[in-house]
Amino acid sequence: MVQRLLVFCVAALLFFSIHAHPGLANSSAPDNDCASPGQNGTAARPYLICSISDLALLRNHPDAHFELRTDLSLGIFGWTTISSFSGHLDGNGHTISYLFSPRGLFNVIEEGATVKNLNVTGAIISGYFEDAILASRNRGTIVNVEVSGTVSGLYTLGLLVARNEGLILNSRAHGQINGSNGIGGIAAVNAAGGQIVNAQADASISAAYVSGGIAGTNQGVIDGAIAYGTITAHAGVHGGIVGDNAGIVIRSRSYNDIHYHPAYGGIGLVYGLNSGTVSDSCGHGQLIAEE
Repeated sequence: MVQRLLVFCVAALLFFSIHAHPGLANSSAPDNDCASPGQNGTAARPYLICSISDLALLRNHPDAHFELRTDLSLGIFGWTTISSFSGHLDGNGHTISYLFSPRGLFNVIEEGATVKNLNVTGAIISGYFEDAILASRNRGTIVNVEVSGTVSGLYTLGLLVARNEGLILNSRAHGQINGSNGIGGIAAVNAAGGQIVNAQADASISAAYVSGGIAGTNQGVIDGAIAYGTITAHAGVHGGIVGDNAGIVIRSRSYNDIHYHPAYGGIGLVYGLNSGTVSDSCGHGQLIAEE
């Protein structure tokens, strides 16, 4: 009887201690930031993306701040491209996988927007014009983003972006691109004012007219880029780093092989055609003529 009374008293003391200090009940439970109230899309309280349904926040509040807090697989859900993004997305090193779309994650990353620390893997992009895995057009800043997958279409196709008018920094792309004209491992077109810095592409490219391991056409700056893979050139202008260069290429390397038809010129391990500036850059692959 005394023993039972002692057990009862200990249990009662524990019960009242927990209720007097509620934090003790969950002291060993991990914090769940996604369950925390008060996210309002500011830099101090960014919207937290923890599920596929949370991705709708990007569409509903395209000018806000976001953090990805887990890996997400889109799989059978497919994806409807976000038309315009002017906010700030920090992927925190997490991955969005199996992105199936005609256009990519974003249509336009606007000036002043940032996308960083994000992986997009296993993507299948099948479109027509200006298509890529991350964005059709970048006018903002892309930092430490890695993409992989397949992009198919006709014109202006890239693995990371189709057209770059902003900054791409410390980013990587892996995969296959099948198209006709204007194909690039990082960007199909690096426009005037566009910068591709310390980027790396490992791409298998099949193109009819203009392609490059980093960019099909360059009017901006490519600095410290490295290109691997293969280019199958059917005609036109093709280069290990850039196909048609009218901008600046510095401190860049290509290690890709280019298969081409000897009846067509404009083939080179660094560039196919150059009216710009190329310095401290070279190609280490092979030019392979095929009848």
